[in-house]
Amino acid sequence: MKDDWYGLDHKYLRDFPDNVFARAVVNAVNPPSPLPFLPTEALADRLDNLRTFYGNPGDLILDRPYPYLSETTMNRVVDDSAQMIAALLAQLETRSTPDREEVSLRILDLPAPYVLP
Repeated sequence: MKDDWYGLDHKYLRDFPDNVFARAVVNAVNPPSPLPFLPTEALADRLDNLRTFYGNPGDLILDRPYPYLSETTMNRVVDDSAQMIAALLAQLETRSTPDREEVSLRILDLPAPYVLP
């Protein structure tokens, strides 16, 4: 499954060179960590690792069948995740969650199950 996920990631980056990763991450300066439990050096290490990994597909074959994760399903996973993140951010920004209560996926309408390829 990981080969399909990473292969589809690289295929997307290749097919859409003006993607947000290329525009906002590749040449960006590593920011300081906004989270007290995540050291700035650790964040920088992960960002540098992502830039290296996604900068070159290595020996992945991109133009092939994807038996475990179809491009359609992966696109839906990404879209569903983005919508959930936006909903959680809206909770935080509007302070619709009482003090000391966690922001949770439980309040969201979770997507229907994904179709197998």
